[in-house]
Amino acid sequence: MLRDREIHRSITVAGMMAARWGFDLNVYWKYVSGYSSRRFAALPIDYPLGGFNTADLTLGRRFGMTKQTRLFAEVRNLANTPYSTVVGYPDYGRRISIGMEYSF
Repeated sequence: MLRDREIHRSITVAGMMAARWGFDLNVYWKYVSGYSSRRFAALPIDYPLGGFNTADLTLGRRFGMTKQTRLFAEVRNLANTPYSTVVGYPDYGRRISIGMEYSF
């Protein structure tokens, strides 16, 4: 097989979830190997993409008799590392979300 420079060689993901007393904690890590692409590029040159690590953290708490309501706080890209997987569409870094979800 020949190596295609426009396709990453590996994506590695690991995570951990813990739940106790209505609280839940989720920690995830992802690595995407480096590659290059011209797709969507204004100039016909290869742009370096991938080659990054990212980690996400979520903390939640369930409420109510049936535990249908959950409040959560989430931090994506904890290290605040800018990266790109498509030319012209970068991930600019850390993103913090706070929310509520209801299951029915």
